[in-house]
Amino acid sequence: MERSLLAKKIQKLSRLNGNFVLRSGKRTNLYFDKYRFESSPKVLRAVTEHLYKLIPKGTEVLAGLELGGIPIAVDLSHNRVTNRFC
Repeated sequence: MERSLLAKKIQKLSRLNGNFVLRSGKRTNLYFDKYRFESSPKVLRAVTEHLYKLIPKGTEVLAGLELGGIPIAVDLSHNRVTNRFC
């Protein structure tokens, strides 16, 4: 998937407008929910296809930070092992 189209799909899925209270207690009318694009298999796969190209050769370990990064790290790791994007 072309990068600009992917960005549009991510924004359509993840950008929420409304009245939100952040953990800091501040209010905002715009919120980005990364779990919404990560729960779309097609979009998650497109993200990992783009990220896969950025992994340096010889990398042996990938880590996903907190819960949001885990689906991406798992898909990247799986495709690294299976040479899916090579």
